Amino acid sequence: MYVKSSFARGRVFKDIHSWNNESMDWLQRRGNGKQHNGTKQIPAVIFAEEQPYLQPIISRQPVKEVAIERTIRKDNTVMYQSNRYSVPFGSYDVHGRKVVLKVNDGDLTIIDPQTGEILSQHQISLASGKLIQRSSDRRNRSVGIPALMAQVKQSFTDQTAAQQFVSQIHEKYPRYTRDQLQVILRLRGDYPQEALDKALQFCLDNHLISATDFKATVETLPEYEAHMDRVRDELATIPLAEATQAKLKVVQPEVRSLGVYAKILKGAYHGTN
Repeated sequence: MYVKSSFARGRVFKDIHSWNNESMDWLQRRGNGKQHNGTKQIPAVIFAEEQPYLQPIISRQPVKEVAIERTIRKDNTVMYQSNRYSVPFGSYDVHGRKVVLKVNDGDLTIIDPQTGEILSQHQISLASGKLIQRSSDRRNRSVGIPALMAQVKQSFTDQTAAQQFVSQIHEKYPRYTRDQLQVILRLRGDYPQEALDKALQFCLDNHLISATDFKATVETLPEYEAHMDRVRDELATIPLAEATQAKLKVVQPEVRSLGVYAKILKGAYHGTN
């Protein structure tokens, strides 16, 4: 504004190059070269004295930490910028448990203000309407592994087979047994007992020892069985030579992961390589 009112007023514009040169000459000669009416100092002289003490401004300003208070929701999450961020299983309190969210450089830290304990940490999502969840937050640590194994065992009619299945899971995934068992327990309310029992036996017969395989089995086994029934019905109508029938009796089909059949039933192509 100073240059505009003191230099530009009344001057004729020729071209931008000349204008810039003339304005810089004017600043050196008049704006900074003459004594200021208020301070009685010459700006160019004062600047030369102060320049050695000036410090450069850093290119990136430090991000200040922001603290926000939130109430833990029934699903053990807290809201931040339209997303839900998980806290450990069992953190919810019917009386409205308060937590503090600390935001620092793209990270979200959820803290218990009473104890100072860090409940959970997440990287802030740029999306909207998402559930940001750590697998460790889903674990119900209030129940021990033996108790969870007993719950899974009691979920099946054949408890001997169930005990064999959960024992093999525990042996195969010692560090993730809790996660594996909780996946199976969550399926109890979604499928009838007969479907769960059939899936258990299928997994044992085909050595599919994981909660993921069990979940895929219980979801797709009815369709797979219906498909195999149709295949058998079609084969029954095709006359075969006695030699061919004898060969078929000793054929042992390849046992594959149920995930392969799930893809087939959904129309996906699976190669034989």
